[in-house]
Amino acid sequence: MTLNVEERLKKILVNQLSYTLSMEQVHEDTPLYSRGLGLNSLEMVSLVVGLENEFDIFFEADEVAASVGTFGSLLQVVRQKLSQDGAASHHKKGS
Repeated sequence: MTLNVEERLKKILVNQLSYTLSMEQVHEDTPLYSRGLGLNSLEMVSLVVGLENEFDIFFEADEVAASVGTFGSLLQVVRQKLSQDGAASHHKKGS
């Protein structure tokens, strides 16, 4: 069974960051910081590295921290990156 982007992202949060919650407890409106998942800066760096490895995408320094606050906004950024990378690789193949 192939996991979709949302499920893969939840799996990274739950497994890589060792949270004591299940994938079913993470929703689009779940905050990544403070009263939500409570990520600190070191955990955010670990998450970004995990995202880059899992999805074969690249983030500029501070790109994620500056643009996301919830699981849903993080999911949107990852999906944008995947569509941009897909379009870029499609152009390279077609050239």
